[in-house]
Amino acid sequence: MIRSEVKKHIEALKDEDSRGRKLAAEALGDIGDEDAVPVLIQALKDNNEDVRRAAVESLSKIGPDTRVAVEALTEALEDESEYVRGLAALALGDIGSDTAVPALVRLLNDRDPDVRKEAALSLGRIGDESTVPALIKALDDNDRHVRRAAVLAVVEIGAQTGVAALIEVLNDYDADVCRAAVEGLGDIGDKTAVPPLVEALKGNDEEVRRAAARSLGKIGPDARTAALPLVDMLKDENQSHIARSLAAEALGEIGASNAVPALLQLIKDDYWTVRDKAAEALGKLGDKTAVPALIEALKDDDSWVRKVAAEALGDIGDKTAVPTLIETLNDDNKYVRRGAAEALGEIGDESAVPALLKVLKDNNKYVRRGAAHALGRIGDIAAAAEKGTKGHLDY
Repeated sequence: MIRSEVKKHIEALKDEDSRGRKLAAEALGDIGDEDAVPVLIQALKDNNEDVRRAAVESLSKIGPDTRVAVEALTEALEDESEYVRGLAALALGDIGSDTAVPALVRLLNDRDPDVRKEAALSLGRIGDESTVPALIKALDDNDRHVRRAAVLAVVEIGAQTGVAALIEVLNDYDADVCRAAVEGLGDIGDKTAVPPLVEALKGNDEEVRRAAARSLGKIGPDARTAALPLVDMLKDENQSHIARSLAAEALGEIGASNAVPALLQLIKDDYWTVRDKAAEALGKLGDKTAVPALIEALKDDDSWVRKVAAEALGDIGDKTAVPTLIETLNDDNKYVRRGAAEALGEIGDESAVPALLKVLKDNNKYVRRGAAHALGRIGDIAAAAEKGTKGHLDY
């Protein structure tokens, strides 16, 4: 059936009516059969722009099977139509052909900004590090979309050689370009980006500040010098609750033990997202002075905060939390009950065994599974088996 459809549309590419040829080219792309590649390559030279555009798009849809079309698509980068050039660049990026790299680099100087943008994005997908200098040059393009695409490409390639240039982009007047650079520096993870990212925490744009907090968290322990600025962000009443929650998360990721007092204050914040991230960070920091506040957070109105508080207590591993965690096994939320069970397993106190054995009869299989894992960690697998573990777990 498919073969006959392909043949029908291949024949239709000879139609005198350009609309018929266009529809045939589109249909061949939708079918995705590689037998259509040769005729679609021929269609790249059609005298009608819409047909050429459809041919390029269809070759892109067929994907890696169209590698034989790379030469023709590379030639299409010089098409008189900017739409065809842009689509050809996009297709070459999807195919991932190294042989197209020189032509795509030249296309970074195309007169049309959309074409330059597609060329940059495709170079990023191909991932050839030798193109980074050309992409760095494109960071100064007069079109913001091209600059942003160049940032994304440098980041996708992951080249350390692009870090200094991305740091310069933090001064870009366009917030979207700046944010892309901030996020990219976090993805690359180079510690030389920490000071400028700290400066970005103080910027006027909310999205950029959020991105800076996320990126500092991604860099991790190498970003510990950012601890105090992130704490300042936590305390700043002018910051949104989302920005403060991201700052809390980052402090946990970088291991900022000096942030514990500020994070303890956030456990009672008005926004559950802030309380949640503060509890999570305290768990990662592992400071036992946080245990009383986290025990109190097990009574939070928000079930997700209770769950995260239980997990944090498990991470810290202090046995003074065991009695309250045992009580939390009766929480009305299944995620909280499982979090409490797993925390008891992490702490490893044998006094929790009787309560965990009862949880093996919980009405939720994931809670039962969490209890079984906890018992295993405590070292009471035999007792769990005697109580009919196999009859209660749905693996």
